[in-house]
Amino acid sequence: MGIGAEIAARVAEHDVVRRLLAPIVRLGGAESPIPYNPVLEKASVPQEDTIVAAVTTLMRGVRN
Repeated sequence: MGIGAEIAARVAEHDVVRRLLAPIVRLGGAESPIPYNPVLEKASVPQEDTIVAAVTTLMRGVRN
């Protein structure tokens, strides 16, 4: 329901999706309620290392 999801949906609806070098990937938080504890809250939403790992995995797929 964010701007990224809207952009991905519009790209997927048009022929431009065939020109992409890699698939559209959605990176989101864990499937759990957001806890009150700050440590658990940080673990439930994507952090820098999670984002970097997802991008690295995606880029490895593009190069092959």
